Amino acid sequence: MADTWQRRARPYFEATFASDVARAEAKRYARSIGVPSAAALTSLGDNPVTFHAVALDEAGAPVPILNSDEGFALLFLDMAPEQVERIVATLMRPFPAGLMTDVGPLVANPVYADDELEPAFGRARYHGTVIWSWQQAMLAAGIARQLERGDLTMSARNTLITARARMESAMARSHTLRGSELWSWSQENGRYVVEPFGQRTEDETESNAAQLWSTVYLARPTQIGQRPEAAEVGCLTSN
Repeated sequence: MADTWQRRARPYFEATFASDVARAEAKRYARSIGVPSAAALTSLGDNPVTFHAVALDEAGAPVPILNSDEGFALLFLDMAPEQVERIVATLMRPFPAGLMTDVGPLVANPVYADDELEPAFGRARYHGTVIWSWQQAMLAAGIARQLERGDLTMSARNTLITARARMESAMARSHTLRGSELWSWSQENGRYVVEPFGQRTEDETESNAAQLWSTVYLARPTQIGQRPEAAEVGCLTSN
């Protein structure tokens, strides 16, 4: 069943947007939520945007919410080098084109979805444009695992190295909340600033410190100021 899923399920979830459509959506969404769009638009370039949707709707069509679940694939699968490069490049695009912010990778981004879905994935929603510590740790561990491979193309390796550096920088900026299950963000002088989740009246939370994934990030051995090359993969890949 696992083999069948790996071989046949992916195409059902694949969502692709032409570059002009992706750019228009990113510009519109950035304006609607009040964030800068320049870096996001630059990152899109002229190529189509392709990613795996978060779910299928009742008709079997992909629900095109960009999401961080691709981190599972990076951590557990040996995909073709070009697929690894595409996944990492897509996730690491600056929000709102991708998931990456100054304070960590978001768990979801509705930029390419229908307008009526966008409010359900805002920065005050538990499954929205917020950063989960364990998903961040898993993505960092997945990038580290892929870099251990000896069959990657130079292009894929360079994409991973750049992603690792950006992840370490973002994790340093959110270091004070490293023990939190998740956190949100606000804008300050055009930059994303970390903001605790659950303290605003509009925050819709299911947060529970007793959940084991609340402490996954704490098990990562990388310390602020440590060179990324010296860091080992976190507890998700340790014995």
